[in-house]
Amino acid sequence: MEWGVDNYATVSFFNEPLDRRVTIGWMTNLMYANDLPTTDWRGQMTLPRVLDLTLAKGQVRLRSQPVPELMRLNKPEELFELTNSAEILADGILNLTDAVTWNNPLMYLDLTFDISGMGETSSISVCFLNSAAQDVCLGNSNYS
Repeated sequence: MEWGVDNYATVSFFNEPLDRRVTIGWMTNLMYANDLPTTDWRGQMTLPRVLDLTLAKGQVRLRSQPVPELMRLNKPEELFELTNSAEILADGILNLTDAVTWNNPLMYLDLTFDISGMGETSSISVCFLNSAAQDVCLGNSNYS
């Protein structure tokens, strides 16, 4: 259900008052837990997520989405929307640094991709970079 070794000990709750299947994981790795370069992020929890089953192209898939209660953290005055759809060509980059005023370290990102023209071996990645050239990338290599 999880990809990577840093999401450890995911716990699911089946007695949640709204009868949802909610999970939360522990972000750590026992292989290097004592050698982490920072103390602020030692063993933090992931965002709680709701699990359900969905049908995609005739196959049952497990879907994981952040709990909707997290939307309460959004601030309408900090909403940014692209006014037009942005077309990003292969190996292209859409840089939002100059378009968005990043006042809040908490960011909710709602992206929609039209992948109808992509081939079976195509992939999409979303990367976040900071001024120290550190980055985190999210992606999947097969959307067929």
